[in-house]
Amino acid sequence: MGKCKNCRVIEWCRKCNEEYRYSQSICGLCNGIILLLCNECENPNWSNWSSGNKIVDNFIKKCNKPNEVLKWIPYNQFSEITYLAKGGFGEIYKAKWKGIYVVLKKLYNSQNITVDFLNEVKNCIQIMELNRKNFDTDFLTRFYGISYDSITQSFIMVTEYADKGDLKKNIMEPVKFTNYNFRNFRDYVSYEFRYDYYEFSTNKRIIFGIARGLKIIHSSGLVHCDLHIGNILLRDNLQMPISISSISDFGLSQPANISSSIKSSGIYGVIPYVAPEIFLGKPYTQASDIYSLGIIIWVIYSLEEPYNDRCHDANLILDIIRGLRPEIPPQLSIPNYIKELMEKCWDSDPTNRPTAEQIITILVDGPNQFFLENSHRKKVCLLKIMNLIDNHPGTCYTSRFLSFQRVKEHLAQLTLEDSGQNNLSLPTSINNDDNIRDFGDEIIALPTLPNTSVTSLSQNS
Repeated sequence: MGKCKNCRVIEWCRKCNEEYRYSQSICGLCNGIILLLCNECENPNWSNWSSGNKIVDNFIKKCNKPNEVLKWIPYNQFSEITYLAKGGFGEIYKAKWKGIYVVLKKLYNSQNITVDFLNEVKNCIQIMELNRKNFDTDFLTRFYGISYDSITQSFIMVTEYADKGDLKKNIMEPVKFTNYNFRNFRDYVSYEFRYDYYEFSTNKRIIFGIARGLKIIHSSGLVHCDLHIGNILLRDNLQMPISISSISDFGLSQPANISSSIKSSGIYGVIPYVAPEIFLGKPYTQASDIYSLGIIIWVIYSLEEPYNDRCHDANLILDIIRGLRPEIPPQLSIPNYIKELMEKCWDSDPTNRPTAEQIITILVDGPNQFFLENSHRKKVCLLKIMNLIDNHPGTCYTSRFLSFQRVKEHLAQLTLEDSGQNNLSLPTSINNDDNIRDFGDEIIALPTLPNTSVTSLSQNS
């Protein structure tokens, strides 16, 4: 079949690093997809096609330019569908499609899917398509297309499957989250990285992968907005006994029926990973993603989630705004340059935070304390096993909606009690709560702040 200019021809298999010609569509080594036909070429009756939703129909048909193709995948093409987990904005399934495993993210409230949401999806596709001819795309989870389940009436985002799961799963199983000594393998494989990637320790390699993914997103003028360990995925590299980290859910970390007016009324995120300026009503920036990375670095070295001993409520938000950060116990033995990097990333002043490019340079130039970090990880694993402590019942590590109106009320109370000494700036234009009530159960308003003094606030845990 002749291929038009919109067919996504991939000349190499990203897993096996084998080059293929245009006539081939499946990798001979791993059976992975190396060619995706555009909607017209795959479906002869495309002119009569409909998803059942006019917004989706119009959007997909408009996204028919090179680097913008939003592929429609009929639901009957999936097999071996298996439930995996429940996320903040949808249910996650594993399925087989065209000989490979993929992830199906069935979106809540997607009967009323919005153009705003679909535009975020298009941004994701554009980034992947523009970077697909180099290995930078290894650090972003690949997006395949969109589908629809007529039984649940849910639209579905189809993405790459990561066989090692997310970073959260691996952090919760520290004994399996181990290092390998790959120095002996260095001459065994040729891989297009400018850095000694395979000589990095596990910790350093994962941070490096996240930074590379952020660099791609930020260099495109975009921001992730909801970076946490639940959307950092790990997958095996077929040629080496290591895992590669990649950023997922870029553009998908919000409800499918989100609108611009609702987005201006609050934020979606996981409180411990949200930068303090965002709680003050400032817009998301690349620096706010870097703050989230700083918290992730702490999680990678501590093997536990941040603020797991206290309720994730208004008190925590106020403390974060006032400078609270996760404690760095001396027994963690974190390398000094990593500790300094972590603290720069979560600096209260966004202008003091490094860029993704600067973080990559710091990691490459920093000492590769492989054996020290390997010993550190074993020690932390042992401490974690010996001191298994359940999280506080008020913790929440999935993305949820946080109303600016509630935050504004609590900040006003804090500044009143502080007699203005904190000099906190409040959001100047915040919509009324009526604008967000359509979400129903999806809205998680911050609880009312108890009438306590500032001193007791800082001590509350």
